[in-house]
Amino acid sequence: MIQEFTSFDHHFFDSIARLWHDVFIDTYPHLASDHDLEGYRYILREHVLPECDLILTLDGGSVVGFLALKPNFIGQNDIPIRDETNWS
Repeated sequence: MIQEFTSFDHHFFDSIARLWHDVFIDTYPHLASDHDLEGYRYILREHVLPECDLILTLDGGSVVGFLALKPNFIGQNDIPIRDETNWS
């Protein structure tokens, strides 16, 4: 399910930050020591949420992907790569 993130969805905040962090670390494992989860929470809270519209992808009520959109610009696109054998 695709859903727009609103101020009422802050129970998803930690899931979004964790997904963003985990996708980055999976993509760039050699940079893991320079990127902690708290830094992603800070950027999400102070920059992404005030400046972007967030579109969430949910599966069973859990965040599995998101887009951070600015006018004419995609600020973030984090969707983990899944094994093709598990696609539904």
